[in-house]
Amino acid sequence: MFTRRAFLKTLVALGLWPGVTDSGRRARSVVLLETWVAGFRYHQGPRVQHRLRVGQPLVLRREPANPYDDRAIALYTGDGVKLGYVPRVDNSVLATMLDQGVPLKAVITDVACEAPPWERVRFRIKMAWGG
Repeated sequence: MFTRRAFLKTLVALGLWPGVTDSGRRARSVVLLETWVAGFRYHQGPRVQHRLRVGQPLVLRREPANPYDDRAIALYTGDGVKLGYVPRVDNSVLATMLDQGVPLKAVITDVACEAPPWERVRFRIKMAWGG
């Protein structure tokens, strides 16, 4: 079993943990997840989907008190519109990283207004380090 401690040791050993790389190195990033917004149709997404753009940053907000998933990570636009969530099957490690203060960035990678609601907005989460 891969424990949290083993995971973090691996990040440090590979130089992926923020703050452990030489300051002279060029900034790098790694894609941790790319998937569709979960629950898009149940939140404010359909109301604002025409304003969403590829490359638009998203805000990741933990919801540890969420009654359906204590690892929930909500996705918001920069102006506070809730689009939905990181899918539950993908949120465990990301939730732990956010809880520990690891800076993660999310960005929209696809918007398909005519697609089924569960495939309208695709996003990517990255972790950057160095530089």
